[in-house]
Amino acid sequence: MFSITEQVALLAHINVRTEPHDDARTDLASTFNTVGVAIEHDKRFQEEVLHLNAGGAVLQDYVTPAALTDEQLAILAHTCAVIDTILGLLDVPTLWAAEKVAVELMRAARVTGA
Repeated sequence: MFSITEQVALLAHINVRTEPHDDARTDLASTFNTVGVAIEHDKRFQEEVLHLNAGGAVLQDYVTPAALTDEQLAILAHTCAVIDTILGLLDVPTLWAAEKVAVELMRAARVTGA
């Protein structure tokens, strides 16, 4: 059985490597958002936030079912590698709380149409 951090990392890597589709994009965006919320006020991760933002920008611009370019895949793979590193430094309660906040932010964005 995988730990929660291993599950998140595995999910991120699988979604980058599989055939592009909207569910994979949504799952990966959720992972990026959750980790981003978890580290946004942690000074240890200032550089990592920039990498998460780069990966988020790729996902924001991506439209299914278009193929991802090699550059886009490289950015997403790098972002997933950064997440691997981050997850090794976070505790489960922090990640769990961040997921709850990220879900609420996504719900709010849907309501406002943002």
